[in-house]
Amino acid sequence: LLVSSRQEDVFRSLTNVSREMMLNNSTRKRDPFAQKIRESKHPEIVADFYSSGVIEVLRRWVENDYNYTVEEVFETLNNVLE
Repeated sequence: LLVSSRQEDVFRSLTNVSREMMLNNSTRKRDPFAQKIRESKHPEIVADFYSSGVIEVLRRWVENDYNYTVEEVFETLNNVLE
């Protein structure tokens, strides 16, 4: 699905879903990442920033711009989002 001809639509949808998940989680969770979104003057902008970054990393990895294992990509993203 990620390497289909409709790739831009897929990544736009994934970014939107990711953004909504981050916004929803920011009201329920008490970790520093959720707090950063929750306490922002403009939480939507912060969620857009992080979600687009995560999706861009995944897009580049799928397109073989990164020579990392699945574990390395997810560990790195997890560390960034902690």
